[in-house]
Amino acid sequence: MRLTIACSAIQAFEDEEKAAEDELANPKTRYNNRGRFGFLQVCKEVDDLGSLINPKSQQKYLDFVNDLRSGVEKKYDFFEWYLTFSKPSFKEEEPDYFRRDVEDCYKRYFTQQTQNEENTLNEKKKKSFGGLFHFLKSDISVCKENLSAIEKPQSENETQIVLYVLANILLSLSGESREKTETLQARLQKLWVSEERHRSPEFYLLILLLFWPDEAQKAKPNTPDLEKCIQYMSQSYENETYGKYLHGRYLVPLFFLGKDKDLQRLVHALKPHKKGLQKVHSKLNQTDLELLAEGDESVELECLQRINGKVEDNKVFAVVEGQQIQVTPHDRATVCKQGQVSFYLGFNIRGPVAYNIRFIKNCK
Repeated sequence: MRLTIACSAIQAFEDEEKAAEDELANPKTRYNNRGRFGFLQVCKEVDDLGSLINPKSQQKYLDFVNDLRSGVEKKYDFFEWYLTFSKPSFKEEEPDYFRRDVEDCYKRYFTQQTQNEENTLNEKKKKSFGGLFHFLKSDISVCKENLSAIEKPQSENETQIVLYVLANILLSLSGESREKTETLQARLQKLWVSEERHRSPEFYLLILLLFWPDEAQKAKPNTPDLEKCIQYMSQSYENETYGKYLHGRYLVPLFFLGKDKDLQRLVHALKPHKKGLQKVHSKLNQTDLELLAEGDESVELECLQRINGKVEDNKVFAVVEGQQIQVTPHDRATVCKQGQVSFYLGFNIRGPVAYNIRFIKNCK
């Protein structure tokens, strides 16, 4: 009886997921994630049934659970990047239980008897871009241990190189360093030279982070064309699943450009999952982020560098080393006039974003 009810509930949420997919035929539709999330919640309830199943029905129950595993993993993979790259709106966070339930369901279905649940989850997170960001919200010892375990790629596989480069960036934020910035740049540049277009938004994000010009240092020759990179990144974002499923949600800044050199100039601003953790230190806090987004021109954040640029035809450009690189204004209402500006530069999964745009007085 219980299995019959569970089967019906699973089917109902799968039908809701399909309906949500069909609604995306309208590009203005915001994705309804209730079908995917509901599926995982029912799967948790199914796991709880194990001790209540009649011994005669035990094999049927085990077969049913095994059939659910593929769906659990696919939906976990979806929510890993969905919750890392976005939230409902700037001022609205996802409920605390949301990620907790997604992760709990995965641990229940994929932790073997001899394994620790947290280790099972961490092994999974090490295999995805969104998952690696999770470690910045963990205890610093857990962060260092797991990120240090990402092995150096022996091939030119984009996914492996992207994960390795990101792991090194995040390790540098935790006070560890393995690879020099130049070495990581070389791995990315080799991929760029072999194929500029048709790569993932994650690849283009790393190109921007590692090759964004530093006004205090001499420009390196033959670096990737960042104007092309931003163009390809935007196309990739829209063509990938991200553009479809993240439409209407707030894309969270993953990094800001700080004042230090090399990897240390990248500043993260992620909150820990639990209070009291000794997490990787961030030079920004939640109040700083709110001030950035509210657009108060008087805000000064010592850890970030202001980028010089201009507003022209309602578009924002960073002006660096003679280049004009178009960026997205965080608040479009701030670009209703033309002129020279400065701003803080953030990066989300769609590209570079100008925060706290300030018009420079006495400039025409």
